[in-house]
Amino acid sequence: MGIIGKVTPKIYEYLRFAGKSSVLEVKPISRVNVSGLKYNANFAQSLKYKPEEISSAYREYAKSPYINYYLREGVPLSEQNNKLVSCLKQGIRESIPKTGKFYRGIQNCPDDKTAEKLIFQNLGFTSVTPEINKNYAKSFAVGKNSAIVEFDLKKPLKGFQENNYEVIFDTKAFTSDKYKIKKVKDNLFRVTEKNEAVKFAPITQHFEEGGSLVFGTLPDNYVAKSREFIKAHTITYKFGPYKGQTKTFPDSWEETQSILPHYHIDKLWSNGKGSGTNSVQSVVRKSVNDPKTAGRVTLDACCIDGKTSPAGFYYKLGFRFKDQKMNKQLEEWILNGGKRENSPFLTGMMYLPAENIEHCLNYKVI
Repeated sequence: MGIIGKVTPKIYEYLRFAGKSSVLEVKPISRVNVSGLKYNANFAQSLKYKPEEISSAYREYAKSPYINYYLREGVPLSEQNNKLVSCLKQGIRESIPKTGKFYRGIQNCPDDKTAEKLIFQNLGFTSVTPEINKNYAKSFAVGKNSAIVEFDLKKPLKGFQENNYEVIFDTKAFTSDKYKIKKVKDNLFRVTEKNEAVKFAPITQHFEEGGSLVFGTLPDNYVAKSREFIKAHTITYKFGPYKGQTKTFPDSWEETQSILPHYHIDKLWSNGKGSGTNSVQSVVRKSVNDPKTAGRVTLDACCIDGKTSPAGFYYKLGFRFKDQKMNKQLEEWILNGGKRENSPFLTGMMYLPAENIEHCLNYKVI
């Protein structure tokens, strides 16, 4: 027996995922006491809709806008309509995030306030048309007060798409705290993301003149190599297991390498998602713009809390250890999901290879 009666989509979804499939009601309601219900993860997984059910729900949605009307008016939905809404929401959750320009044609939008209300106070799904078929959206903008709304999305946003004519974004996907709308000209409005304040983590870094000897394998653009001729000589060991023994060394050339000028990151304290990345990127930009350093940046990955190593974080940004075995460990960690909780406990000097600079500067925390 299914959920009988009329409830709001939120309550319908809660009842489904709590496993209360035999709840009966004798009249439409918009509220119900759900304090005693518990979420069952395994049961929830079994309730996922099949792709064909989601496609069927979309076809029904595409026939008529009545579902959006009910949602906007707060009308309790029947079980069939609740399932339709639930199917579409799952389709959106499992969709590939979208970027680019999308269009929506509106019949009655006489002013800015109306446009803001239609976009930011929309309790229904937002249906838009991809740029490739924007003329299709224009076909809905008929009448004296009609308008076109252009959605210019730079940040990926999940939207369900069955064809090249329509993308459906979730209810309340566009809100005034994250997006802004501007009138471009008569009958044309543009929706864009608000610029978020960029967070930076506290960081200490300094410029290194270079010249000190460095051991291990580093790229040629990080070191100055030199060769010194060593004449044949004899030494007598005064300590250790070879004490008293004499050894003669023939003429030889000894190669040494000294590190070139670079910026070194001393310490970094994250104070929120993305803040550490932003701070590291600021140092990299500084080095790129400094002709003396040409993008060279080093750091010492070390444990601060006694439990974890930041090596995984820096590896994702493009930094590498001198030891290739350590890099291999981190590469395998990334292939296995790259979760912070199982990041390899590795410490030591890391550097940013020239070929990874672009990756580092474009890295985004998801």
